[in-house]
Amino acid sequence: MSRTISTTTHVLPGRRIIIDVPEFEEGSNVTVRVVQEETGTHDESGKIGILDFLASLPNRARTPEYWAERERELQEDRDSWDR
Repeated sequence: MSRTISTTTHVLPGRRIIIDVPEFEEGSNVTVRVVQEETGTHDESGKIGILDFLASLPNRARTPEYWAERERELQEDRDSWDR
């Protein structure tokens, strides 16, 4: 019977990875596939491109109610300047 597990790990110094699988018996034969997750387009220095950075930001769509509340707060601040 074939069993499959999926795990995530980090590349360690020396470009090594360690996978701990307590579900498998010691000495059993396994096949390991390693897939590197893409985190955006990087240049030679390892820096991410601006478009990839912007695409990685969470969606911050603001509702009309949100903007009305911000305008009200700003107006309260402005009104307090005249006192």
